[in-house]
Amino acid sequence: MSRHIKVSESEYADDIFLKGQHVTVGGKSFRTPIKAIDAAHRRPDITIKNEVKGLNEICKYFNEGKLTAFVTGARPESLINAELENTFRRIGSDEAAITFTVYDSLRYPSEKGINFLMNLSYEYSDATPLPLLPKLFKDKAGDFEQQLHEYLGFMQQCIDSVNRLNNKSILGVIPAMIPSSHVQDVVKFYYDNDITSFVIDYMGRTPKIAKTSMREFVISLKEYDLIEKSFLYAINVTSGNMMQEAPAVKAVDLLSYGYGFDALGDNHIRRTYPPAVAERMRQMAQDLGTTFRLFNNADYGYYKTPDLSLLESLYPHAETSIPFDNFRTENVKTRPSQILFNSERTGLETIKYRSLIKEEADNTAGYFETKTFVDAKDLKELTKFRKHVD
Repeated sequence: MSRHIKVSESEYADDIFLKGQHVTVGGKSFRTPIKAIDAAHRRPDITIKNEVKGLNEICKYFNEGKLTAFVTGARPESLINAELENTFRRIGSDEAAITFTVYDSLRYPSEKGINFLMNLSYEYSDATPLPLLPKLFKDKAGDFEQQLHEYLGFMQQCIDSVNRLNNKSILGVIPAMIPSSHVQDVVKFYYDNDITSFVIDYMGRTPKIAKTSMREFVISLKEYDLIEKSFLYAINVTSGNMMQEAPAVKAVDLLSYGYGFDALGDNHIRRTYPPAVAERMRQMAQDLGTTFRLFNNADYGYYKTPDLSLLESLYPHAETSIPFDNFRTENVKTRPSQILFNSERTGLETIKYRSLIKEEADNTAGYFETKTFVDAKDLKELTKFRKHVD
């Protein structure tokens, strides 16, 4: 049986389901809400503020061929171990880490493949997440009951694999594409396996796409008395589409905290396009030059543009150790700088949320109302959701 992630000192805002907790994972503690930092992009020559550190995520993709190569020995397992060891050296000794394995195939792996995936997650995590399966449940055709039965059977194999030699907590995964009518079945499955903390995989979608499923999820947590005993993690949440009035994308991914999540990871979903569309996009990118995507705390917009003068005018030079010069010339620091900058800015927002929960619990919505790109409709949905939790 798995151990449980320890949560205590739970606090909630009154008007939005913003939640703060003291969380201990594998002997390492942090306060939520928190932003998980993608450890693969951390570098010693790019520093982020210490106050946003505490939780890291690593995401390793495997298709059927790649996994088979490792399982059969055609590809040395030492390669991926060395890669993960190198990544772990970038993480502070007092910081927690969660390593997700992503199996990008329509067919489930063999028992040996399952053991390989779970051994990686176990050895390189302070709590072991079950695998992410991005291609699952996307095809609406066929018998969903049968699909869910097979999915839970696979997850049972993964749990059994970990429990062969286990001294850590396990994180149950719930894909956002599971219909709300079946969410309680999945929560019960994990509860019966003594798993009480969860990852919601949004699979590259916005928070509002799964409102009904989140309602059913929270109902299930209440029924099993897990509201104040669970650590909740959101991953692969997208921020939406470009706006017409500004070269920006609304930061709706941050609003996922309003559904009770403790942690928000990055969106790792790799979008695919038809060859003609992909070529057109490649040509447009070539014509425009390098496009950057930087988060602006002031208005909650991700500014996506090659216009460096616009980005620099919004850049908080005095509030970050990441120099804007890292974006002037594309090099090995450019992409990590963008990802770490956005995570740092989001992390600072989560610290603000913690203060709001303590000091302005009855009007946390007032803070979001000051953000130009936060829709009043979205806030209304969050306040409505909060009322249903009580």
